[in-house]
Amino acid sequence: MSRKILIGTRVRERRLLKGLKQAELANLVGISGSYLNLIEHNRRRIGGKLLADLARTLEVEQSLLSDGVEAGLIADLRDAVEDQPANADRAEELAGRFPRWAKVIVSQKARIAELEQRVAALSDRVSHDPFLSESLHEILSTVTAIHSTASILVDPEQMNATWRKRFSDNLFSDSERLASAGKALAKYLDSDKASDFEAFSPHDELDRAIQSVGGHFEELETGRFGPEGVAKSVLQSVSPSALALGLTYLDRYRKDAQALPMDVLVPLYQRVGCNPARIGEETGVSLPIVLRRLASLPADITGGHVGVITCDGTGTLLHKLPPEGFSVPRVGAACSLWPLFGALLQPLVPLHRVLGASLRAGGSGADGTANLFDAYTICEPIGQPKFNETPTYEATMLLVRRTDGRGVSDVLNVGPACRLCPVTDCAARRERSVLAMGFDSDPLNRV
Repeated sequence: MSRKILIGTRVRERRLLKGLKQAELANLVGISGSYLNLIEHNRRRIGGKLLADLARTLEVEQSLLSDGVEAGLIADLRDAVEDQPANADRAEELAGRFPRWAKVIVSQKARIAELEQRVAALSDRVSHDPFLSESLHEILSTVTAIHSTASILVDPEQMNATWRKRFSDNLFSDSERLASAGKALAKYLDSDKASDFEAFSPHDELDRAIQSVGGHFEELETGRFGPEGVAKSVLQSVSPSALALGLTYLDRYRKDAQALPMDVLVPLYQRVGCNPARIGEETGVSLPIVLRRLASLPADITGGHVGVITCDGTGTLLHKLPPEGFSVPRVGAACSLWPLFGALLQPLVPLHRVLGASLRAGGSGADGTANLFDAYTICEPIGQPKFNETPTYEATMLLVRRTDGRGVSDVLNVGPACRLCPVTDCAARRERSVLAMGFDSDPLNRV
């Protein structure tokens, strides 16, 4: 429905707000009641002097009758119902007839988006701040212990004085633990360091440096500088251990770039998409190199939806450069369901799974409550195999964020790590989550 057609609706709404009858308004502007009735039902278009007379009589701006509410409100209202296309077409009608209600809907949508961003930021902070997660785990564990002890002491007549004193002492000790943990957490949250994540290992330092350039080193791509030259600018503030790791990383990056140059990779990516197998077949380059090269594409080409994670033969994470929406623990073991670890059991066998990085408990990619990612994984031996020596392996997982869930039926829900994972009823859970709702009696938090 166009804006011009809606003029009659706006006239009617303004007349009712003024408390005028149709015949009264028609008489004031010098037209018949039947003609005004046709106008109000959008069966006659008006303009010029009649529109000006109606606006003057109704005491509104003429533009408010002709153009309705501002275009920005209509656009915002359409955005607010973008997930319901059938209703989006009537956004202008709603905004024209009930502008205040339209503004309420738009403001609520903005508030919801703001709260979702805040929750996502807090979730990311819990996922990446080991002190915070440890503190929450300590508090929840202590509260559970106090609850258990208190439930025993509810009926003290059933135990002798010695046991009653022992449980009372335990209760006092746990209460002190809880108070201490709470004070430490409050002090930490009040400090400036709470929002400044420090590097916890040389690999962590290196990952932060790599992420600062988006995982793409133009100087190595063009051959303008070697690893040492790039390290002087990108790795100048890291520790000696991180610098040594960085030189090794940059050297392999240079060799990968020589094997699959950007001027070959970019046209292929634009033609076939993020299809590692197809790119490997057309270039003759090994899959591990293809995965690493896809992760090194500039963000303006991939949209920032591509990332990579690697681990060694023990499952220890080496490089953590995930795309947005895929949480990775900065310390400790990661989710054992990641295909990255499954690849270690099948060296040189390419694996592909669609992962759902759940945003809340019970989330699944199929219903849109999770970020969906294509995970392409392969494990390769490092160096030339030698007789009577145990080979070393490295697994690589390329993560490509999906923009929608259409055509996806088999989604593997994963989390960052058990302690930070909202997924419930998981057979692979090693320990309870600090994100668990309430305090259950199951130590593995399966309920």
